[in-house]
Amino acid sequence: MTGPPGLSNVTTPTFSWTAEPGGVFVWAILNSAGKPVRGNSVLNPLAATTVTLQNALPEGSYTFQVTSSINSEPARPAFRGPSPSTPRRRSS
Repeated sequence: MTGPPGLSNVTTPTFSWTAEPGGVFVWAILNSAGKPVRGNSVLNPLAATTVTLQNALPEGSYTFQVTSSINSEPARPAFRGPSPSTPRRRSS
């Protein structure tokens, strides 16, 4: 999984991940309280393995989470926005 570079002024970061062919994905940006602030839903899954936020995030700490229809364990790199830090894997 990749995400925004080290501290920067990126307010609409791009995230990408690798996955098995045929998967569909539900992604979310979680705030520091763990509440979703952006994302899609199981009713509207994403077939692509890249997402770019269209609306700027306010300053704060966030976690990007993506779940595959093939693998239900979410991957979660954390970052700070709008100046994201280097993504890192967090265990849930």
